[in-house]
Amino acid sequence: MLAILLLSGFIAISLDRTHGVFAQQNSTSNLEETLARQLSEVFEHTAANETEPAANVSAPKSEAVGTNYFPQVDVQAPATVNQGEIVKLNGSTSSDPDGEQLYYAWSQDSGIPVALNDDSQPIANFTAPKVSENSVLSFSLLVEDEKGGMGKNTTYVTVQATDKPHADAGGDQTVDEGEWVTLDGEDSSDPNGGNLNIHGFKQMDRM
Repeated sequence: MLAILLLSGFIAISLDRTHGVFAQQNSTSNLEETLARQLSEVFEHTAANETEPAANVSAPKSEAVGTNYFPQVDVQAPATVNQGEIVKLNGSTSSDPDGEQLYYAWSQDSGIPVALNDDSQPIANFTAPKVSENSVLSFSLLVEDEKGGMGKNTTYVTVQATDKPHADAGGDQTVDEGEWVTLDGEDSSDPNGGNLNIHGFKQMDRM
């Protein structure tokens, strides 16, 4: 707009000066028409430039990247078991917030080594080993979804040592030769409350 005003003033001054110079030559009207036409062209050109819309420049669009949530791993196992017991490790309640298919991998982290069965399934199992004292075994479950998201959780199982049965053969007896003798082991017991198998008595030689 400032350029238009300056240009208009310059043309007006030029018009006045030219008008004075050519007044004596009686050609003022022709000069005024020429300058008026030039001024009109200048205004038209400037107006066209000011009203021309700016070119549309689109900002680069960033595509949204979907978020993959990690699986939620839940493991369940008995806290204590006895030797020889079949122990179940259960991870079937694990879930994926995205609803994707899950893949399972069980592993033993510590304790007396055992053989894990179905270690690529939601539920695995093993046989509790023989121990001389209470022993803690730890197991981990790694769960992976279809997009590579992984979650992990650990559980602990204590294998209880089984105390030896207490054998009670009854009190000492003194009998005569040829007398029938009854040996009583009914007071024998198992500290773990198990059933006992009596394998019979063995005669011991006395000095």
